[in-house]
Amino acid sequence: MARLDIDYAAAKPRAGALGWLLLLLGVATLGSVLAYGWRLSDELVRTERASAQVERQIDGRRASRTPTRFSPEEMKRAHAVITRLTLPWEQIFGAIEQSDARAIGLLALAALTGPGLSTGGWRFGGTARASLRHPSFVLWPTLSGWYTSQPIDDDGLAVSWFGVGAGLVLGRDWQALDLSGRLRGEGMIERLAIEQTRAPVDHGSRWVPGLKLGADATWPASGPVGAIIGGDLDLYQNETVVRVAGTDVARAGARNYSLLLGVELRLP
Repeated sequence: MARLDIDYAAAKPRAGALGWLLLLLGVATLGSVLAYGWRLSDELVRTERASAQVERQIDGRRASRTPTRFSPEEMKRAHAVITRLTLPWEQIFGAIEQSDARAIGLLALAALTGPGLSTGGWRFGGTARASLRHPSFVLWPTLSGWYTSQPIDDDGLAVSWFGVGAGLVLGRDWQALDLSGRLRGEGMIERLAIEQTRAPVDHGSRWVPGLKLGADATWPASGPVGAIIGGDLDLYQNETVVRVAGTDVARAGARNYSLLLGVELRLP
């Protein structure tokens, strides 16, 4: 009886999914700290320039007037007025509005496609991803789920993939282009199910842990709805071999990629 057998394929030892996830989180955290430091440094430079400009204006006025023209009290009031006039009010109010802004929910719904088993053919399906973003942070949490299937191949095998993941998103907006770019890293677990449709009918499945890396772009970045396009790179613990009657007929590799296209809903 030609039974279907799904098992781990022999693979060289490599870092597990947890190691990859920790490495990704470390890189993402470092990027967040560097971005915050750069922004803080930029604000400090702006403040120093504004302060220097005020000092130059005061020194110029002192040099151009007679010593008895203004009293010390009048000089203090003039200094306060000049300081208020030279402060970057637009940036200050923008920072205040941003700090008071509430987190928004992001729900991405997209069609998903990518290579299937090694025998050829592509898998098709969909993915849903929910995130919670706060304007004051460049990192935010995300949860995702997906389902894809591959049509019956020449060996009579019908294949499907179902998985869930959780991780972090590193994002940046380009307001001039109304464009938002994101990098994602998620720990995941995926169920690979295979059905042998030819007699004797049989089926099998296995759960495979791994790491999902992704990149997305959304446009427009403002408004309640935007288009999203991107791709994922899936790194599994190891590849899976499919045997029928003891003979290897297909493999699901330890690495795979997929492309996605859909919409993103922004929920206040």
